[in-house]
Amino acid sequence: MASTIQIKGLKELDEVLKSLPQKIEQNVMRGAMRAGQKVILDNIREKLRSNGSIQSGELEKSLRIRFDRRAMKRGWINSKIVAGNELAYYAHMVEFGTAAHFIKIREDMKPKRQTRHGTRKYSYKNINKMVKRGSLVIGKSFVGESVSHPGARPKPFMRPALDESHTAAIEALAAYIRNRLPKELKKAGRA
Repeated sequence: MASTIQIKGLKELDEVLKSLPQKIEQNVMRGAMRAGQKVILDNIREKLRSNGSIQSGELEKSLRIRFDRRAMKRGWINSKIVAGNELAYYAHMVEFGTAAHFIKIREDMKPKRQTRHGTRKYSYKNINKMVKRGSLVIGKSFVGESVSHPGARPKPFMRPALDESHTAAIEALAAYIRNRLPKELKKAGRA
């Protein structure tokens, strides 16, 4: 599913950018990349809303554009759109789905109690008695000590957004450079 994109004038743009100080070149290119990725990011948000993946809103809030500072020190501009954080750790599960799987409470997660013989873990039987209580909570419902999860179907939002908006992103990148470069050249006294 590869697509070909032709961009004209890259050689000339590269020559103009190299004639500018490196800091200005990086700022122009970083801004241009952000403008292009903003188009894709907006499309990703729209895909999330349209496929019914927004429940708590954490996944949508976790979407961001990230630049690699180490690459910029070497003179490269490297950025990516990132989905997921501590609260939206499930971004990849929404994009690709999950297979059917078995969930069981981990030994290190079992509650503990202090006895005269030291710290003891509760048995599954006691955990299940504690609240009527169950040992696993799914949603707001307590379930037994284990559950067989049926899996989840994929709801892709990143890849389709990129496929649909890559041309518009390149156009936004080019428009940003066309708008900003003359200003930077004027500041540098080269216009």
